[in-house]
Amino acid sequence: LRFTTLPSIVQPYTRDVVALEQRKFPIFYPVYEDANSYYSETIVNIDKESTFKEIPENQKFSYKEHKYEIRYELVNNQSLKVVREVYIPFDDIAVNDYPQFKNYVEKIIEQEESVIAFD
Repeated sequence: LRFTTLPSIVQPYTRDVVALEQRKFPIFYPVYEDANSYYSETIVNIDKESTFKEIPENQKFSYKEHKYEIRYELVNNQSLKVVREVYIPFDDIAVNDYPQFKNYVEKIIEQEESVIAFD
């Protein structure tokens, strides 16, 4: 088996925004983002002799008004289309809300690092 991860030109959430275990001040979100919505389609092509063996499951996550969805659509045995839709409001993240927000972002980062297997 061979493995690959998705190339990602745009990363709507990064580890920087949730690097701290605890926060003393709210997150002023426009410091971390300059866009509040993302849509991307990525096509992963493999050799004609190969086939996909492991494709991650479609996922939807939300936190308050933040929304993240990723869909994996097998176009044919050698092409996989991955669609990402993300909405990020520019609302501040309060100190009290940080643990839930951090959990949400960590789930997305884990999803973005998912592996696709093919032979």
